[in-house]
Amino acid sequence: MVAIRASAPDGQVRFGAFGLPDEEGKIFPFSLQVVTREQRASVRIIRSLLYFPESDTTFTVADDGKSATLRPAKPFHGDATYDGSLPGPERWSGTLSVTLPGATVALAGPRFRAKLTL
Repeated sequence: MVAIRASAPDGQVRFGAFGLPDEEGKIFPFSLQVVTREQRASVRIIRSLLYFPESDTTFTVADDGKSATLRPAKPFHGDATYDGSLPGPERWSGTLSVTLPGATVALAGPRFRAKLTL
């Protein structure tokens, strides 16, 4: 299994992309997960999405296993790149976001910490 996990340091946003390589080394993305948390006065709001992508989502990992790119289909927007050769917050960059009820949520950028596991 191949996984990218990213989260904001404050724990407000967590994201995961999970896939399986086929015989040719192409990654078949089988699950994308998002959880957001926020507090408005005395109300805690939790939004979550478990998405099973179709063939229009791409998840590629470099041969050396140090970088990866994710381009999911709707309801996601944009893409994100993981580069393990860069320091902490610069590893997970891009315009990846998702629209959930009541909010459009950024899922990549310098406020996120990310890890790629193979």
